[in-house]
Amino acid sequence: MNGSLTTQSVVYCFGVGTDISFDLAVIGSFGCTVDAFDPTPRCIAWVQVQDLPAGFKFHDVGLSNKTEVLRFSAPPEDDFVSYTVAERSDSCEVVELPVEPLDELMNRLGHETIDLLKMDIEGSEYPVIVDMMAKGIMPGQICVEFHHNMYGYTPDDTRKAVAMLRAAGYALHYVSQGGHEYGFHRADT
Repeated sequence: MNGSLTTQSVVYCFGVGTDISFDLAVIGSFGCTVDAFDPTPRCIAWVQVQDLPAGFKFHDVGLSNKTEVLRFSAPPEDDFVSYTVAERSDSCEVVELPVEPLDELMNRLGHETIDLLKMDIEGSEYPVIVDMMAKGIMPGQICVEFHHNMYGYTPDDTRKAVAMLRAAGYALHYVSQGGHEYGFHRADT
């Protein structure tokens, strides 16, 4: 697989939470900037007290298939950070937060392409992948955590998303042992 990152690579990471180890590893290994996105209150509070490198650029907006304000359900546990747009009957908090599609975020940040796209967006990955493929947005590499068996999504939803990516020219090069984290790269790179 070609397509290694460089200092000029465009890297977007969606779903920061309180773990930026991947983001920091990319910055440290390749010297590029990472644009990280997460609109959730627990994440924003956490980011505000971190000592972050200059290459980490935080944006308090989420990723979706259209520009809107969505209702996010907080996790029921106080020490968890993963909000979701899926309705949760066990959530103690619901907040309204801004989301935008990938093409609008890229336009605002002045990027024509993305070299690496990482998504851990609690079920929103399914409509986002459909939107990306419909708009012809083809990052060089995609790392995505699929949330089948959560938030009403099934393994069949994940199979359909993987098939859509493969049909668009992506090769699947990684699936985690737990079967939720997937790595793809453009087969022509």
